[in-house]
Amino acid sequence: MIMAKFFALTLSIAILFFGIHLAMVFLFFFRSRKELFRQDFLKKGLRYDFPPVFVYVLLAIPFAAVVILFFA
Repeated sequence: MIMAKFFALTLSIAILFFGIHLAMVFLFFFRSRKELFRQDFLKKGLRYDFPPVFVYVLLAIPFAAVVILFFA
């Protein structure tokens, strides 16, 4: 039982850091590409509104994994 808890905690921490790393990579990518996206949207006459909702989803998944695995 203790080993299972330790494994779950280790796995949840690994998932947490992996999710944070993915979010940082996506934020860096879209920060560097933001102006290109803005120019494309303005050329097509669309309103520029690009919230990085998927980044928040990527951050929420590891936190949920930590809560579920730690308190299971």
